[in-house]
Amino acid sequence: IMQIMKNVFKENTEVIQIQEDEEIQEIDITSYLNMEFYTYKKDLTNNDCSPIEFKQNKNYALVECLSEEATISSDIDFVEKVGKITFCVHESKVSVLEYYIQKIRNVYLGVPEKVINNWGDTLNVYLLFGVLQYDESPETSALERTIICSIGFKLTYLTDALTYSDYDISISFDNENYYKAPFNDISMQIIFANDQIAKYARSDIAGIRNKTCSFVMSVSFYDFLKPLTKIINEKFMCYLAYSKNGEKLREQDINETIYLKIKINNEDEYLVLCTYDNMQKKMENTSYSSTILTLKGSAIDVIQTGNTEN
Repeated sequence: IMQIMKNVFKENTEVIQIQEDEEIQEIDITSYLNMEFYTYKKDLTNNDCSPIEFKQNKNYALVECLSEEATISSDIDFVEKVGKITFCVHESKVSVLEYYIQKIRNVYLGVPEKVINNWGDTLNVYLLFGVLQYDESPETSALERTIICSIGFKLTYLTDALTYSDYDISISFDNENYYKAPFNDISMQIIFANDQIAKYARSDIAGIRNKTCSFVMSVSFYDFLKPLTKIINEKFMCYLAYSKNGEKLREQDINETIYLKIKINNEDEYLVLCTYDNMQKKMENTSYSSTILTLKGSAIDVIQTGNTEN
């Protein structure tokens, strides 16, 4: 856990401007904070119970795991760990630390991280950081004036699991301009059409023979102020309304082809051709506006049946 926290603080750095000796200098945050992470456990397992040696040019972060809760089965282990990071930081740098923690909190909020554990397993870890709490008032010590402050954190992980972030879905209406779909829920179903046929050896028992298959897909997302949702809102209202801004609307294409690109785990990419089966918008007083699209396979390049000479 300590190594995860060190990587979190190292990988999200940015260049900031600070004023020292009446000069403005540019320096990255991690170099400016010069934070050293440590745990009590590390000293104990190394048979070294001596306290860490504090130096004036450093700030310090003590990482502690306070509790763990696991949901266990024969093949799935869902684990939640709760912990705390206690900072000992120079008073002049605490505002930068508070800004940086808020940035890190926003970066990892709802976005899983792939982490390799000590046994070589890949974990999909959700990281949730709390806000910075000031535990003690500033005091003068060997490190000059320092502040003791802390944040809580929670790690939730599942081994070798795919998550929402492993599915990258984009939508196009012309197969050229694709827009990333900010979906919050998506479900896909394959439906097979079949006949029942009696078995040769047991005519009283029927088997099925599939003739065709179709699919239905339901996509739900909030109405963000983004290009895709603006386009879909416009299409929805044009299907719904008779006129727009006093001008009569033309006849709409109810068999418009929608192109979906679905990439799984940043590897294989699939192109799906579909069209509208149902469109729904939902507005609630205590929630955000949302749109639900129900899509089915498009009738492009279908096999024509019957007399087509005319």
